[in-house]
Amino acid sequence: MVHFALAHLAAVLLGLARYGSAAWGWAFLPLPTMGGPADRFPPDFGWSSAWRT
Repeated sequence: MVHFALAHLAAVLLGLARYGSAAWGWAFLPLPTMGGPADRFPPDFGWSSAWRT
């Protein structure tokens, strides 16, 4: 179970590195694709268009 916590911590730290301190506002919310509030995430959040379907 520790690896789940470590994976989430790594994701939060990478979000902070990419989006700055604004990441704290959405780091613990569900993703927009999972029903989370899309307006709380940065406009460029997620994969590049090459990865989108």
